[in-house]
Amino acid sequence: MFRSLDITSSLRSDILDLKKEVSALKNENHLFKVKIRKLQNEINKKDKQIETLINPEQSFFIKRIVSEKGATMIITLKDRIKKLEKAINEKDGIIKRLQNDLQTKKLYTLKSADKKKTVGVNPSKHHTSIPFFEIDFEDELRIFKSASLDDIPNELTKKTDSRRRSTSADPVKHHKKTLSINHDVKAQYEGLPRSRLLSIIENLKNNQHRLSPVRRRSESPDSDIERCELQCETPHPEVQQLQNYFMDILDEVDHLKVTISTLKNEQEKTTDILKEKNLSIEHLDKEIEILRKPSSRSKIGLTNKRCSRTQHLCLREIRQQSMCSQTSKNCDQSLEEEQNGSNIDKLIL
Repeated sequence: MFRSLDITSSLRSDILDLKKEVSALKNENHLFKVKIRKLQNEINKKDKQIETLINPEQSFFIKRIVSEKGATMIITLKDRIKKLEKAINEKDGIIKRLQNDLQTKKLYTLKSADKKKTVGVNPSKHHTSIPFFEIDFEDELRIFKSASLDDIPNELTKKTDSRRRSTSADPVKHHKKTLSINHDVKAQYEGLPRSRLLSIIENLKNNQHRLSPVRRRSESPDSDIERCELQCETPHPEVQQLQNYFMDILDEVDHLKVTISTLKNEQEKTTDILKEKNLSIEHLDKEIEILRKPSSRSKIGLTNKRCSRTQHLCLREIRQQSMCSQTSKNCDQSLEEEQNGSNIDKLIL
């Protein structure tokens, strides 16, 4: 009996526990259903919003918002574009200045090398370290592309200070003096006449064999750049840039030759036209002489008419001769330009 009572009491307690679990599960199910309804309502709202955005013609409110905010966005974007264009122009100007400074430094290095040759400096006194002003131009361009305009001078000063510390004391003193001179080199070349610049080009042409990328091992290097080439077995970037500079000069010379040839052809055409007109003038002179000697009185009227016509033709030919004289003057000017171009070719060769 006691056992049966215990079993029934345990079963009742289990039933109560199960009923409690069922009620809890019902409550959870009800909560989940409510959440599902809310989510469905939100989904429906978002679907409607998507439809209105896809078809903005359905809602006038969206049209008004787009028209109001679109104008402000366009104005702000235009302002940003202008600011970016200014920044790009400033960076381009800085890059051009650096390129001009680098060209002047190249010319100064060539002059210093020529002076060392004339004075006869011992090769043992040369240092294997590259001078301070031979800075890699690509590194500076990376700085200008990556950094902002305000941080550019600070980074350049840090870079130059680190390179100065890495070099020895004696070359630094020497290169400081050369840098102080290099600032005035650009102004000197701008003020030089054309003949002086041509002489400088001729000197560079004479020194072209020294700037070749492939060099014999037996020859002794004359500069620090050539020593670095022999050690690294690769041409120095400045040597490559100078070679490109010479190639640009040669391209300009070829262009001048082409223009001279075109001017020669034009001159030949004008001479042919002048010859044809001279022949026509001679023919008219013969006709006038024939008309001055009439065979009979009956032909006087006809001869007068022909003379008037010939006079008109002569006036036309005189006008054409004046135009031809102008063309001949232009040809003379082209010949002078041709002579100047030939002088330039001789100097370069």
